[in-house]
Amino acid sequence: MLRPALSRVSVTIYDVIVLGGGINGVGIARELALRGHSVLLVEKGDIGGGTSSASSKLVHGGLRYLEQGAFGLVWEACRERYYLLKNAPHLVRKLAFLVPVYKTSSRPVWMVRVGVWLYDRLSGRHRLGDSCWISSEEAIRREPGILRSGLLGAAIYVDAQMDDARVCLETALQAQEFGATILNYTSVTGVSADKRRVESVQVRDVFSGEEATLKAKYFVNATGPWSDVVLGLLNPNTEKMLHPSKGVHIITRKLTQDHAVLVMSQSDGRMFFVLPWGDQSMIGTTDTDYKGPIDSVAVEPEDIEYLIREAGLEFPDSHLTPEDVVSSFAGIRPLLRQKKGVIGAVSREHKLSWNRRNFLSVMGGKFTTYRAVSEAVAAKVHAKLSHRSFRSLTRELPLFGGDQIEANYEEDSIMYSVSKDIYEYVISRYGSAYRDVLLTLTERSDNCEYLVGTTYLKGEVVYAIRYEFAMQPEDFMRRRTQLFFMKGQGASCAQEVSEIFVRECNEK
Repeated sequence: MLRPALSRVSVTIYDVIVLGGGINGVGIARELALRGHSVLLVEKGDIGGGTSSASSKLVHGGLRYLEQGAFGLVWEACRERYYLLKNAPHLVRKLAFLVPVYKTSSRPVWMVRVGVWLYDRLSGRHRLGDSCWISSEEAIRREPGILRSGLLGAAIYVDAQMDDARVCLETALQAQEFGATILNYTSVTGVSADKRRVESVQVRDVFSGEEATLKAKYFVNATGPWSDVVLGLLNPNTEKMLHPSKGVHIITRKLTQDHAVLVMSQSDGRMFFVLPWGDQSMIGTTDTDYKGPIDSVAVEPEDIEYLIREAGLEFPDSHLTPEDVVSSFAGIRPLLRQKKGVIGAVSREHKLSWNRRNFLSVMGGKFTTYRAVSEAVAAKVHAKLSHRSFRSLTRELPLFGGDQIEANYEEDSIMYSVSKDIYEYVISRYGSAYRDVLLTLTERSDNCEYLVGTTYLKGEVVYAIRYEFAMQPEDFMRRRTQLFFMKGQGASCAQEVSEIFVRECNEK
């Protein structure tokens, strides 16, 4: 996909410039573009390249937030979970969670049972399935690997699992479909403002070094963990709004059957998950105070040791060691700064604030509620730009690729000469956008060949470059696909992917 040149976009005065291409940023761009406003989104890296692709890959109400009394947040998240599952069925699927309770557990049986019961009640008509309590024998039958000693039973409840990077990507694609201009790999280097209004932002093309000044009537700061950095461009003395928390996940060999298992850490009482992830398991997340540079958050040996140790206590027969770690990743949660409380208990609520009359910042929040947060931001900006009424337009709007499909291989194979296996794979992965992918696959005979050692096709690399904002191999390996999270981290096909990028870029 040819990214618009800065020299071209800089001649327009936009209604809104959105800073940040994470899940909130692309959601806000979609909401405003859908309402007819001219929107430009600026992201310094890849779309979803920060926190939005380093989550636990869960669409969930947040069972643990009930202990904090955050009933409103849980209710909203359960509602948004339902809509995301409905609107992006190719990217989101239901997932049953098992919560084992032991004689030594810090949360007794009655508390866990009340918790999942309340979770159902808050979900209301949007719940994905009924929770229940099962005996210790049944819990072991369902998940034979869990610790048996002292097991009193387990609670079962239902949430959902997603491909977070592609949810972010396809929200951006839909924003573009509605008229938004997307500029990734374009960093904000300065802000021109007086005490009342922001006039423009200065940006730089990360690859070419080209610089430009971009103007708009309104600006939205949706840069997540970088929000304080952007506010510092407005005023170096601005008080910090965020309390960054580092979350680490590791990928190991498979530990569970069909359930996600909620684990209570025996060392500090924190909750984390052991999640099914294809034929592997994802373990995480850590939740630790972070004061380092936002741009270079890393997985430290102690992070891995913590997760390995605690997961090993819950799955004693697994005998996990650091050598079992296939991959790992870290991200920063942009939590709102609070005066009291440990970092793991900090609220996932969001906050909107006008830093100038035309500069709105959105802070905090969680992935699952991005649509509601984006809608709230858009409502405030829309009210400034237009006297027209504002109503929800995306609550039941299928995401890009999320429309219902009536696919017919016999008919489609006349135009797209691919095997039935590839045809069904493309539909399962790209949803209703499958015909565009098939068109790319059939351009060259080798586009339907598999990348060495993977189940991904060479033509998917081409499609990602042309139509999904991918600008370097890492974008494809980490976010357009899950290659980075698999055994070998895509090393078997890295050279092929790089060669396709070179070929496509030279042909532009």
